[in-house]
Amino acid sequence: MRRVLTTRLGTIGAAVVVCLLTATAARAQSDITGEWGPLYHEDQPDRVPGLGPADFAGLPITPGARQWALSWNASRLSVQEHQCQVHVLPYILSGPTRLRLDAERDVNTQRIVAFHQYVSLWGQQRTIWVDGRPHPSDLAPHTWMGFSTGRWEGNTLVVRTTHIKQGWIRRNGVPQSDRVTTTERFTRHGDMLTYVIYIQDPDYLAEPIARSRNFARMSGLNEGNWIAATPC
Repeated sequence: MRRVLTTRLGTIGAAVVVCLLTATAARAQSDITGEWGPLYHEDQPDRVPGLGPADFAGLPITPGARQWALSWNASRLSVQEHQCQVHVLPYILSGPTRLRLDAERDVNTQRIVAFHQYVSLWGQQRTIWVDGRPHPSDLAPHTWMGFSTGRWEGNTLVVRTTHIKQGWIRRNGVPQSDRVTTTERFTRHGDMLTYVIYIQDPDYLAEPIARSRNFARMSGLNEGNWIAATPC
């Protein structure tokens, strides 16, 4: 009887510990949903007017990337087939774009299974899965926003993205290959959302690069038009 009681107490104690750890993890998560507007106090020349040709300062690019960028001509954007080529994930949140984040919940457990992200620039829709699903095979289709999965580290949502189409790291011609992968970190501080992205590209970057951006929570009073400002 004493052994049975001890076993039961041990089981109950383990269950209590698991519940406490789960509750602590849940409390550590942060509500990042809502509408967020960009601030431009970081890298403003690069993000808004854009840097001129052959300005690759601060980028650890490979010789192949440099040759590509030196051969780039801005007039290609006037060609019809390129007019709807959007900023890919590693760059798009550096542009003049607003961000909306919504949570999708399981109808039975009410646990968050995904975050849906709407990027006003080019009207891009993105899903960040947080239900533990794996990334698809290397043969799966690539898209502008890629395939994203997330996990919580304290109050920070850490997102890993693969399967991104070929695009650019800087919009003056510095290329990004379709083998790029990114790790993003979304952290809320009151009415501010801090965003950090780590970009790894085995083809065009000699080493990973990191960028940080900040977004302010929008009040809803001056939202303006959320329709993408592009004929695409």
